[in-house]
Amino acid sequence: EGALHLLPGHAQYAFCAAQIPRAMPSVELAERAAGVGLNGQAFASVAAAMEASVAQAQERDVIAVLGSVFIAGEVLAWSAAR
Repeated sequence: EGALHLLPGHAQYAFCAAQIPRAMPSVELAERAAGVGLNGQAFASVAAAMEASVAQAQERDVIAVLGSVFIAGEVLAWSAAR
């Protein structure tokens, strides 16, 4: 499944999709990730994934955002609105 097999299996993932027509639905991405042994949850939006990730993170945890520039743009917008 592409680059998914390169990601660490011991991490928790928040799967989401950019708000663009050609984005893979987050549920489909989560299912593909589960197929290669990754654990996570699908979210309806980038903002929802970020909110959940921040809420679950502990003091020394790192939240890494992977994906397209569209995802990055939505994360920046979410961050600016906080």
